[in-house]
Amino acid sequence: LKVLPLFSNRRARFSNVLLGYALGGEAMLFDFAYRAGKHFISQTVAAFRWSEASLPHFQIAPEHFLHRVAEAFGYRDIDLEPHPEFSRRYWLRGTDESAVRGFFTPDMVAFFEHLEKGKEWTVESAGRYLVIYRPGRKAHPSDLHAFLQETTAVASTLHRAAAKGTFGY
Repeated sequence: LKVLPLFSNRRARFSNVLLGYALGGEAMLFDFAYRAGKHFISQTVAAFRWSEASLPHFQIAPEHFLHRVAEAFGYRDIDLEPHPEFSRRYWLRGTDESAVRGFFTPDMVAFFEHLEKGKEWTVESAGRYLVIYRPGRKAHPSDLHAFLQETTAVASTLHRAAAKGTFGY
């Protein structure tokens, strides 16, 4: 998982790890905390690993003010011009821009646009790995079933798109 941006922090902690299988691959639920300056950021994360998947390396998150600040310092957002609502709502980055653009087909864009505002997920992918979380939000144990259902629905959509392999890379 170290290939994903979330896990780049060396002073991070995993806790409450649950292992299992979903969508034909390995699945994990865990709480993940890391230090950001003087604060700890903690969230519940769903991670998936498939032996046959080949997802492009990308990160998508609900866009907010700090993303606009990051653009001023050279972090580039991939805007999908034919989809202004999607580009307004989401910050999208990737190591191979053409592969990311190819992966975000009109159907994929529609999937993310139909997620309820305020309930959008941050998603990171790289090859066989996919993680889904809401930054700074831990799931209460009584909410883990719903968390797993929601994240599995997102993972299923992305996994199906990767299996089709129609995104041009």
